[in-house]
Amino acid sequence: MKTKKTWKEKIEEPQGKIVAMPQIWIRRYGEGRLLIPRPLDIDELIGKTPKRKLITQSPIRAGLASRHQVQSRP
Repeated sequence: MKTKKTWKEKIEEPQGKIVAMPQIWIRRYGEGRLLIPRPLDIDELIGKTPKRKLITQSPIRAGLASRHQVQSRP
């Protein structure tokens, strides 16, 4: 019987998941691949942000997408 992954195992996966664009989104955004990032990747980008500077979702998304060669915007 397959057991569920613990939160620690999920966080420590080697890389985020790259999935095909859901069919319902293709008409709106075009064909491509999407990244489901690891929490550690997001934390790394946030940690590189200088103190007292704001980082929003868009730069985080763009940075992760360019690193993994996937679309940056759904």
